[in-house]
Order: sequence, then C-alpha cells, then structure tokens
Amino acid sequence: MEESAFMLSPYVVCKHAKRPDDIECSLIVLPYPNLKASDWDQLVEEGIRLPDWPPDGWSALFGCSECGFVSEYFFLDVDWRLVPRLAPGVFHSGADCFCIEFQCGQKSCKAPTKLHVQRSELTENAVLDLLRRPFFIGSLPCGHDVPSLPFNQYQIHKVMDPIE
Repeated sequence: MEESAFMLSPYVVCKHAKRPDDIECSLIVLPYPNLKASDWDQLVEEGIRLPDWPPDGWSALFGCSECGFVSEYFFLDVDWRLVPRLAPGVFHSGADCFCIEFQCGQKSCKAPTKLHVQRSELTENAVLDLLRRPFFIGSLPCGHDVPSLPFNQYQIHKVMDPIE
C-alpha cells in the first residue's frame, strides 16, 4: 500500500484470554481525527510527542466485534500505530464505531452502560444482530453479565468524535 493508504490512529487490543488455537482478534481502532502516515514520519523525525490523548482517567467499555468479549479499557491500554485508511480524506471516525446505551438487565441494578463496538463496515443493523444473538460475553462495570434486552431498551448511535 502507498503511504497515503495508512493513517496514525489510537487503538486497544482485545483483552480476551485466548487458547493457543484461537485466532487473533483485530485491533479495536478508536475514533480519532485522521492523522496521515506522513504525520507519523514527522513525529518521529522531529521528536514530537504523539497526541496527548486519551487523558488520564479515560475509560470506555468495548465489545470485541470478532470474539464478543466485553472489557473496560483505560487510558494506559491505548497505544498508537499506523493502520490502513478506509478511504482517502476520511475522518477516521468513519471506522464504524457505535455506542450502545442501555441499563443493566438486573432488576436490582439498572446501572446505565455505554458499550462501544468497532469494526470496518459495521452498520447499526449489524450491531442489533450481534445483540440479538446474544454475541457479547463478559461483565459490565457494575459486575453483571451483558444482558439480552428487548431492542427498544437499546439506544444506538455512531461515534463521530474521540470517546470522552
């Protein structure tokens, strides 16, 4: 690929403990304004630091779109690398990251949750299909399992800016 086919982006790695015969999950690329590969070269040559993002104390809950494992990621889990660009001139938030907002399904809890899912060419309908199976495994920050709820209890929106 030519240089313009890559961009500098923050990412996290799926935290699911896998067996040796399991396939590796792809990187979970985080929404962030597009930085071209040439920016990386300039950062290295001039000794400029990588963008100061995310801030200390940042965290976000992600569900891996490949294995379904749900985990909370913190600012120290985020790293930067060159990733393939989806299309020339596209703000990287076009990487198809969705936020699903819902309340814990436990009657005694109802803690509000924001679960993020990212995969190239992901659609809102595909996210609903993953929730319908249920595909996601793991615990929410409140300690309860990811619930399977009626679809009218999920609010889904595309993430277009860095996750706060």
